[in-house]
Amino acid sequence: MMEYITKETLDKYVKGKAVIELKDFAELFEKEFGILIPYREKVDYEKSTEDQKRKLTKVIFSNQDVLEQLRKASTERNYVDNDEEAIQIIKEAKNG
Repeated sequence: MMEYITKETLDKYVKGKAVIELKDFAELFEKEFGILIPYREKVDYEKSTEDQKRKLTKVIFSNQDVLEQLRKASTERNYVDNDEEAIQIIKEAKNG
């Protein structure tokens, strides 16, 4: 598999464009490398509307796997109690 492209090949996709769009790169990767790159806009949850947050919460909490993970997390101890314990764990990790 080719791991590079020439400037001429790149120019086929972007020459003369003032703005190169993501779809141009996706097309280039698909046609030149045989790699399909799906792209979608990143979701910014902090900017979600209240209705979007309610819908997302409903979807999350209707998923049995998520609920099981939450139940396990509430009964298992996977955290440190204090700063000294955290520092000790970090020191041990550096030495080991």
